[in-house]
Amino acid sequence: MEEMMAPATAPGARPVLHLHIGTPKTGTSAIQAFLPLNRDAFREATGIHYAESESDVRALKGKPTAGNGAQIARHLRARKRESFDKAMRMLNRDLAGGHPRLLLSSEAFWGLPDDRFADLAAALKGQVEIKVLAYARPQVKHVESAYLQVLGNRGLKGDIVEFFDGQNRKFFIGTRLRFLQSLFGRDNVTVRKYDRKTLVGGDIIDDVLDVFGAAWGPQFKRPAEVNSSLDPEHYIYARMVAEAANGHAVGKRSMRDLRSQPLISALYDEASGIENLQVMDPATARRIADLYREDNELLDTLVGGSGFGFNADNEKAVAAIEAAADKKPTGFTRLELMLLNRLAQVEARLDELTGAGEGAEAGEDED
Repeated sequence: MEEMMAPATAPGARPVLHLHIGTPKTGTSAIQAFLPLNRDAFREATGIHYAESESDVRALKGKPTAGNGAQIARHLRARKRESFDKAMRMLNRDLAGGHPRLLLSSEAFWGLPDDRFADLAAALKGQVEIKVLAYARPQVKHVESAYLQVLGNRGLKGDIVEFFDGQNRKFFIGTRLRFLQSLFGRDNVTVRKYDRKTLVGGDIIDDVLDVFGAAWGPQFKRPAEVNSSLDPEHYIYARMVAEAANGHAVGKRSMRDLRSQPLISALYDEASGIENLQVMDPATARRIADLYREDNELLDTLVGGSGFGFNADNEKAVAAIEAAADKKPTGFTRLELMLLNRLAQVEARLDELTGAGEGAEAGEDED
């Protein structure tokens, strides 16, 4: 599929609106941290202006944001006519800046209903050319990563089955891609596989620069890491702390605070490492792989070339989860017993740090 390169806009040509729409858990936070930090250098290298927004303040402080297109996307998603009109006023304000190429980024665009995307295209018809960029990853890993981030940001509530049952429509990538191509044109929709083996330089920022016709150089600054999921080892550790303390929600920030406390740090350091741990059970992994099989076949036909091969990737992930399920995780029993033996101390420390009964820390991400 043709990539979004960066030639100069011809005199009298319509401005181009680039929409980076996700998908969730494909490096969007890193992209949205990089762009405000390098707005001028990015515009110089690509001819594209990353529109200013209120999210710049958070991004420049190294905090995750929902991107500079989040407010517009949220208003578009609302069903009231006045909300759509407000979104269009905000968008026209950005377009009025006179930049020949403008970039808006937000995962919230990915969640827009098809008819709202169609309304957007109709409202801008003849005024701008719309180009879409999306990244995608195999659904088994996608679901697990999204679930761990939700746990990390908002606390430990519900299991991965509950999460998936509430989110699965978001992962039908082929169906969404087919609709976007029909709306904006095949050459105006770029989808890239989110995989270190396929990303330029193995890095999402290098890959985005490549998509827009640029390359990493000394004029750019790399942002600090602004968002991360709980890794599986911290997930099971946090889960046990939460259960031992009568269901206290433990968000990512609380986990950092807890880890710095001598009591919790000693428990963690004394415990043996957890190996072969899987957050997802084999039955859920198989259900995910089977559910998206047909959609992934569609995706492969739409991207051209050899396709993404998500079905093969999902089968490998299912096999790994099945193999891990047959082997007891090392260190789990010992860590659990250590936590339970010091239950009273853990409860007291949690109450002191987070306040008894307080909710989980809210996350910035849409999903």
